[in-house]
Amino acid sequence: MPPVQPPRLRWRAVLIVLAGALTYWNSLSGPFVFDDRGSILDNHTIEKLWDPSVFSAPHETPVAGRPVVNVSFALNYALGGRDVRGYHAGNVAVHLLCALLVFGIVRRTLQLPANQARFGRAGVDMAFAAALIWAVHPLNSEVVNYLTQRTESLMALFYLLVLYAGIRAIDKRVAGRRRLGWEAIAVVSSALGMACKESMATVPLVILLYDRVFVFDSLRRALRDRWPFYTALAATWLVLAAMMWTAPRTLSAGFAAHDA
Repeated sequence: MPPVQPPRLRWRAVLIVLAGALTYWNSLSGPFVFDDRGSILDNHTIEKLWDPSVFSAPHETPVAGRPVVNVSFALNYALGGRDVRGYHAGNVAVHLLCALLVFGIVRRTLQLPANQARFGRAGVDMAFAAALIWAVHPLNSEVVNYLTQRTESLMALFYLLVLYAGIRAIDKRVAGRRRLGWEAIAVVSSALGMACKESMATVPLVILLYDRVFVFDSLRRALRDRWPFYTALAATWLVLAAMMWTAPRTLSAGFAAHDA
């Protein structure tokens, strides 16, 4: 029954977080390795959170041209210096937020009109299972345990948030300012993701393909109905272009080999 659904969702979300936290709790004392030297140990821009230099990480480091990630490391430094546990806790927290977004995305996708008749209430169970598996799957261990890979996990967080907000905005029960609000969240998240890692470049196209597969019966109709939203998302490519122009990393791929 609908009144029972919200607490069921809350408990499932709590279980996802607990499972992920228990999986990674023993990683908090892991040492800095490989590119962590350039990203954290030798990165003096993270030592002054309120200084404009925090947006300009040293060139040819993994966080060059990725100011959102550099600011996140600066937050860690402000809270605990270079105590490795705080950085690991940050990575785990980002991973758990991603898992919750996976839960929300899958659940709402299976509740769309095109899928609801087929999956019904089982959609919640399927979304819970998908998010739980994703939260504890060993394929994600590198992006959680390797601190510099926060570039990947933060990008993934904003990527998933774009998708989730885009789904919320297309919900027929959401209209007016609320719809615009969700679309604004998606666009801002896209811009922030572009300032985390270049892989974010695909998100405007993925949103369009998602709409075509799950919402609209043709690309033409999707473009006709949501072209302002798609245009705003595509405009965030300018953020990525600016990051790549001002802080290219032609040598950063060799950091790990050099440190080894």
